[in-house]
Amino acid sequence: KSHLAFEKNMSRVYAIVTYLGLAQSVFFTFFAGIIIKILYSESYLPAVPVLQILVWNTAFSHMGYVRNIWILAEGKHARLWIINLCGALTNIVLNLCLIPCWGACGAALASSLVADALAATPYQDTIIVIFRYLAYALALLDVVIISSPKEYPYKKSGDLPRLRDIVTKPLHHKKFALTMALVFAWTFCINVPLSSLNYYLINDVGVSYSFVYIINMFYPFFLMAFLPLGKKIIRRVGWFKAFAVGAMLHIPTNLMYSCVVAANYTWLMPTVRLTQHLFGVLMNVAYANMVYINLPETDQTNYVAFHTLTVNIASFLGMMAGTGFVAAFPDIVVNVFGLPFTNVQMLLWVEALGQLLVPLAVLKLLPKISPDAPAAAE
Repeated sequence: KSHLAFEKNMSRVYAIVTYLGLAQSVFFTFFAGIIIKILYSESYLPAVPVLQILVWNTAFSHMGYVRNIWILAEGKHARLWIINLCGALTNIVLNLCLIPCWGACGAALASSLVADALAATPYQDTIIVIFRYLAYALALLDVVIISSPKEYPYKKSGDLPRLRDIVTKPLHHKKFALTMALVFAWTFCINVPLSSLNYYLINDVGVSYSFVYIINMFYPFFLMAFLPLGKKIIRRVGWFKAFAVGAMLHIPTNLMYSCVVAANYTWLMPTVRLTQHLFGVLMNVAYANMVYINLPETDQTNYVAFHTLTVNIASFLGMMAGTGFVAAFPDIVVNVFGLPFTNVQMLLWVEALGQLLVPLAVLKLLPKISPDAPAAAE
């Protein structure tokens, strides 16, 4: 009877995820042009076909999450390695074939075709380690691939390209290097609880996957609604101050997130996550543009590739640190004001600490990282 109930619940989750994913994909497919105009400007309209392809990622990739829950429950763990290995190899081959021909649309199509195979798994701690190593290789491969299609012309130093330039040139540019150091620190902190949080919510708190998924689906609507306000704030105070403010606004929400337990998740988790969606608009837009703030005019491919490596290494190390803490202290419990907090909940405290320290470092370094004023016209 319990097995039949499990199968019935899995069918319901599949149906919810599928229909919501398809509805979102259809909506963004038909209104991609309007959305791009609202969020950015008409100058970004060439990105419409890329968005129309990538959005179908949702309808299929999230089915993979549900599939992996079933695989874990049925004890068929060995299949995950085959699925993810095939997905990774397929992604590499498709990117090599499609990106030189179709550029960004080819990359979007390749990612969509293998999204289901690369979806997060119940063994995401181990899987993430493997795919972060692959990501380092793909980041280097990306430099080679994006040099094949015709690029928008930009200034070059005239030197012959060398692989070591990906590291040496960015590190010799003081403002860009300091900006990337801040990006590294922030990315590390926000990834500390990432590899264990969903597992904790689903298995320890009792949150259903569909509950988590539905809450996450609201972020694009918050982005569309509040991005104009976020852009006004950024124009008023600058990229770095906007990022610092948005980051520090997350501190109380993360502390509240650590208090989510079985008895209160139905109201506390939506409250926390939707508030994070709201504050995340300002912070995420500023964070996403960090690579461009102090980007030099020459040899930009090296600097963008360095940013990709920085983000991937920081994500990997952050997840490894969080996973290592959970593995080292599996039964640790700390009581605060009579409330027990386990290892994963403590990782949210670490993230909150990073959301304080990194913005303070940004404000401290502001005179050294603020972009140079454009030269006055003669």
